[in-house]
Amino acid sequence: MKPNKVFIILFFVVILNYGQPTTIIQIFDSNLFLLDNGDTVKMAGIDIPITNHYNKELSYIANEVINYCESNLLNKPLTIEYVRNNVTNEGYKLVHIKREYPLESKDFNKLFLECGYGKFNGKINAQYYFEYKNAEYDAFNRAESFNEKFNYGFAFDNENIFFSMSYSF
Repeated sequence: MKPNKVFIILFFVVILNYGQPTTIIQIFDSNLFLLDNGDTVKMAGIDIPITNHYNKELSYIANEVINYCESNLLNKPLTIEYVRNNVTNEGYKLVHIKREYPLESKDFNKLFLECGYGKFNGKINAQYYFEYKNAEYDAFNRAESFNEKFNYGFAFDNENIFFSMSYSF
């Protein structure tokens, strides 16, 4: 095989595996975004409270997440990695949202778990499973006592725990 053909094949393999460059042009809710290509997407592997949640603390967390997204995701160059064959019941595509910097790549799905903005839901492929699970576990353990956890905004909802911590990202 000629070197040019090998380079072209390698180029397409890398592009397909690392996602597609795009931007979020609209934020519908804490985990619901419209991309510039017309797709409506949600972050894979993470459940984030919605803004109209009946629990005020969870609603507050959702608004906190939206404020963060407006500052750090809206109209910024992002890499979107689609989860293959995985669409929600509502028809939204599940994705990993990443942002490339000169010396690193930031995975926002993992970052949201690290900061306590959502709960790991386990519905994800093996590539990210332990990474996301550990991010949630570490965030939970940073709050040492129950009172401290409660003050950080932990809330219980149908046996699920959602929490928010004030950490800079």
